[in-house]
This record gives sequence, C-alpha cells and structure tokens, in this order.
Amino acid sequence: MPALDPRHKPKRKAKTRATGGKSAGRPLLVRWQRRRLIAVIGVMSLVIGLVGGGAWLWQSGLIAEGRDRVFAMVDEAVRDAGFAVDEVVAVGRVNEERDAILAALAVERGDSILAFDAEAARDRVLALSWVRSARVSRRLPDTILVHIEEREPLALWQKKGRMALIDRFGDVITDERLGRFRDLPQVVGEGAAVRAAEIIGMLALQPTLDRRVAAVMRVGGRRWSVRFKNGVEARLPEKDPAASWTRLARLSAEHQVLDRDIKVIDLRLPDRLYVRLSPEAAEERRRPGKDT
Repeated sequence: MPALDPRHKPKRKAKTRATGGKSAGRPLLVRWQRRRLIAVIGVMSLVIGLVGGGAWLWQSGLIAEGRDRVFAMVDEAVRDAGFAVDEVVAVGRVNEERDAILAALAVERGDSILAFDAEAARDRVLALSWVRSARVSRRLPDTILVHIEEREPLALWQKKGRMALIDRFGDVITDERLGRFRDLPQVVGEGAAVRAAEIIGMLALQPTLDRRVAAVMRVGGRRWSVRFKNGVEARLPEKDPAASWTRLARLSAEHQVLDRDIKVIDLRLPDRLYVRLSPEAAEERRRPGKDT
C-alpha cells in the first residue's frame, strides 16, 4: 500500500461486525456528497496528468524522486473525500476468530478503501484454518464486506497420540481448544481422516449401536474396528462392512452380545462369529465344573 503522508493522524482499529448464516447485515447505502465527487474528479485529474507526463518525468528522473510523495498526496485526497475504511462486515463467521479475519484483511480504520486489494485479502482469508471459501469486496464509500463459508466439523481424529478436528473431506481444521467438540465421533489411525465421513455415515445406519460407539479405528489402511463405550471391540471386514454392522445390530437386539463379558467380537467372516472373552470371564470358564 502506498506510504501515507507523515501528517496523517494515527489510525484506529477498524470496526468489525460479524453476521451468521447468509444474512448480509445492514444495507450498505452509499451517499454521494458533492465534495466527495469533486475530490474524486480532482484525484483522477492528477493521476491522468501523471500518466500523460510520465515519459518526461521518467527521463528527467523526477518520477523516482517524487513517487512516494505523489502517492501520499493521492491517498490523502481519497481519504479526505470520505473513501476511507470505517467498518468491516463478516458474513458467515461462526468459529473463526474475528481478530484473525482482521489480520488477514490487513486493513485498519482510516485506510484508503480504493487502495485496498480485495483479491490479495481474499487469498489471506482463505489461508485461515476454518475458512473453506471466501469473497472479499468493497462497498463504497467506507465498508469492507467479507462472505465466509466455514468448514463443518465432522470428527476428532487421533493419530500418533495427537488429536485434531477434521471436516468431512478429512482436512484438519484445528488442533486447539478441542474440548467443545468432545461429543463428535472419534476416528483413530493412519488414513482414518480421509475415510471418516464414509464410516461415520455407515455407523449412523444403526442408531442403537451408533449411540454406544466410543471410537472407530482404521486398521492396516484396509478395514475398521469399532470400540464401544463399555470397552468391547467389534472387528469389521474389509469388504461390505455395512452388512456386518447390520448383523451386529441384530445380534445385539436378540442376544445382547454387547452386554456380555466379551472383549472382542470378530465379524470379518460373513458366515461365522468369533468372540474373545474378557480376562475375568475366561478365568471363570477355566474353573472346575464350568463348561468349556
């Protein structure tokens, strides 16, 4: 941005107003005052004059010497005409920090709105962790408008002992302040993030089981194992895990298999069911007089 004249007053931080959903906030009305129009015409005349005399200035070397001073004069004239940033309106912001958006815009109250580079600002906003898409525009005479589509949290992903929040595409949103997302499903293991939406959708097909799930683990990059809140693990096959999940729902409803002293339920073979007892149940069965 062109350097400002040293006489320019210290700038205050731009106001930021966020609105959720698709609302665009208050109507942005532009009231063209006569003095603003006259000032703009004057600025345009100055720029045209500079362009017209550019060759002579370049040859004489004056263009290099006076460039910063001219830019400062133009910038001051634009701001004095009323085209200075006074407000930033963020539409669609829910989780992204307000200060992070302001920092990405790199604009302060009092900056020339005509010198504001909306495309460069959009690129910086898109780099924010919560932002999936963004549009940045100027609303003359004094407002910067930012439309944001945020990423939707899907699950907590645990990899190598570290937890992160991911969206439905498996992209990491953040690994900070995850406590408020503790009720989301948890997926564990290498490759689990990119397949999370698929497995979470499958688990939801059986709501009575889904409510009891603590986490789902990606095993060997091929299949899933489901860990329930009571510690039971269900091993699903690589092919058609949905059929085995439906089968487990039926066994749970008819035989309460998830409520027994079982450590592992292996559903990887479609025509067989293997179970591993808990250590306590196994010890009990080994006692004399018990069936084997």
